[in-house]
Amino acid sequence: MATVVALEDDDQSSVDEDESTPLNRAESGSTLTSQSGELDESSLHSNSSGSLASRIKKDTLKFYESDSFLCSIYSVMGYILGAQFVAIQATSGMLAVRVDYSIEESITIFLAESLGSLLGLAMAIWLYQNFYCQTIMLSSLIISAMCFVVLIYITNFVLLHVIYFILGCTFVLTGTSVQFLVCKIMGSDSGIWIAALQTCFLAGGTLPMALRSYIEVYDGMYTSIAIATILIAMLCICAPNAQSVLPYLDMHHIQSPHFWTEIFIGLMAAMLLGSFISMSYYSSFVFEATTSMSSDTIEYELTTMWVFATLGSSIGLIDELFLDQALGLAQRLTVWQVLLLVFSALLALFTPNEGFSWVELCCFGFLFGPSISFALDWVYRATYLSETSMAIVMGIMFGGSLLHLYLVGLVWVSGNITTYFFWIIFLTLLAAYLLLPIALKYSYISSLNFLSFDYRPLSDRSL
Repeated sequence: MATVVALEDDDQSSVDEDESTPLNRAESGSTLTSQSGELDESSLHSNSSGSLASRIKKDTLKFYESDSFLCSIYSVMGYILGAQFVAIQATSGMLAVRVDYSIEESITIFLAESLGSLLGLAMAIWLYQNFYCQTIMLSSLIISAMCFVVLIYITNFVLLHVIYFILGCTFVLTGTSVQFLVCKIMGSDSGIWIAALQTCFLAGGTLPMALRSYIEVYDGMYTSIAIATILIAMLCICAPNAQSVLPYLDMHHIQSPHFWTEIFIGLMAAMLLGSFISMSYYSSFVFEATTSMSSDTIEYELTTMWVFATLGSSIGLIDELFLDQALGLAQRLTVWQVLLLVFSALLALFTPNEGFSWVELCCFGFLFGPSISFALDWVYRATYLSETSMAIVMGIMFGGSLLHLYLVGLVWVSGNITTYFFWIIFLTLLAAYLLLPIALKYSYISSLNFLSFDYRPLSDRSL
């Protein structure tokens, strides 16, 4: 009994000692007071400053390792990819002139770039089986930056074809890697980020379009693009690796029964992008031949078309936030494509008017933006998540759009561009529209139909 009383006394004395000791309360963030009850301001300031610095450091590290930080980097990369892609198309004619060739002869550059994109498709299918997306993406970025540096000193027409061939390959590898990483990071939310990538791609193409009339700034533009490409590559190296920090969705064990969906959607995206790039490159010759507008005015209006394409893609991005099964992706894509098709038919039926050319180009760009965004978003919602699927879509889209640019160039060289140009654009968009129900028919998801598009989220691993 005496022992029990002694233990109780010891416990009570230790409790009293803890209560009289302010150190434990100071470490837990409680307010320190002096013996007279006054506030110890210096201790409070030191404790709160340390807590704030620790919280800022913790929040910064949390954002650094977050999904949004990585996807923001990839969105900037989409901007640079758009600047690269449009810069070499918009300035190809002037580059040919610099090496003593005519603008008409420069259309073979587009064919070389298209073949490079198809090679990129074939390389991607093999590379992604042996290397990580991050490694392939960084390598293609560095190679493309080196190519833009070489463009500053280009003096040979054959070498110019080689550079365009290599750049066509890097476009496919970079585009495939970026979009696949976004899909792995964001899962079922990747559709919004894919649309954001496309919006950044169109925004990146606006600057080269604005500068393409000023040949004296070409070298500075190529240098700026090369530097920006290297910087974004270094940022990706410093950023967390999506395949080591974030969960990796391993889908290699799935053997896709076919790739018809990817092929048809890639063709549809190629026709949409090809018609828009051709409109950006050749419509200036059509307007110069059929109106009295100056070349500076036409270039300004074409730049405005790209601005409205970016705006339209942004509207499509907002529209995707409200995407539901009542009015799904296929219906929205159908609406935008029908509007674009009808407007291209009006351009073909009626001669371009000098007073309304600005309105015509802006409307065309505005309708194109959401059309290409929804088309690219579709493949990630309706197919297996695999590098092969991404490579097929990117390879066919870039390669097909550049082949379209070359074929329209043949019509331009023949001297019939003013007669058939807008009809070619209309027929291309009509073919893109007709591919929509065909792609739905061959979709992996048997429950899909043309009227009710019940899409599968990318995070679904049941397949």
